[in-house]
Amino acid sequence: TPHTYDARKAKAAYSPRLGTGRASQRVSVRDGPGGLMGRLPTQPQIVAALRQVELFSAIDDGVLMQIAAVARPRDYDRGELLFVEGEQGDALLVLVTGSVTVFRTSADGERAALTVLEPPEVLGEIALLDGAPRSASVEATEPTTVLALSRAEFFSLLRSQPTVLEPLMRQLGQMVRRLTEQAADHVFLDLAGRVAK
Repeated sequence: TPHTYDARKAKAAYSPRLGTGRASQRVSVRDGPGGLMGRLPTQPQIVAALRQVELFSAIDDGVLMQIAAVARPRDYDRGELLFVEGEQGDALLVLVTGSVTVFRTSADGERAALTVLEPPEVLGEIALLDGAPRSASVEATEPTTVLALSRAEFFSLLRSQPTVLEPLMRQLGQMVRRLTEQAADHVFLDLAGRVAK
């Protein structure tokens, strides 16, 4: 019979290294060429990290400050898992320092690395909106700091501060439009045409 992926088994296999993250004690964001500032991230530093997220890139600083107020810096050691394939996607993670490997696990337990991500990459933008299960696992390849914005905190913010919704919806619309155009290019343009565009 064909093998099927069992998220619970995969999670159990890696559970000794499954990280919950800790309140950040490391520096979070570079402030220009002068290097790293302080040990704990300040709200302006968190805003700077969030601005690198496409979903938030066009939002003004006032709104980003509100989002930054509910974002939580978290630390992971090398080898700790940020999350496991198949578990509920309940947060957006912004890589601030370090790097992570994104991988999938077969039904037989074989691991296939998909990519390595470094700052300012983001994990889980869509999960922030739809809460769908994670499509892959992510492991810290070195000491790593992320900003975690939980879906629950995000929607609580939207309920208490509805002014945040309009710029987010506008930016989300731009993302959907861009993805639609990319899909159309893939269907209607040959490789040379896609490269030229």
